[in-house]
Amino acid sequence: MNNKQKIVLRVGIVIIVLMGLFPPVQWTATISGWNNVPTYYHYIDYQFLFITRGTVALSNLVLQWILVSIIAGGFIYINRDKKQTDEQNQ
Repeated sequence: MNNKQKIVLRVGIVIIVLMGLFPPVQWTATISGWNNVPTYYHYIDYQFLFITRGTVALSNLVLQWILVSIIAGGFIYINRDKKQTDEQNQ
């Protein structure tokens, strides 16, 4: 693994950790509407993990982690050493 790949790997890990510390949080607001009929609004925002006032949207968080892993893996693959792959193919 060369230096560019190591940097991409470290940046990917930092992004995943930050996503874990500030996860997507799902919460619902109820507002009395016309004729006192409640209207429910569903929100997703990002909050610090230890002071969350809703439910962590785990499916969204896992999807974000998978996307970051795929993107980082692509950048690691793109930045591979061309000389080493040519030598391995011979």
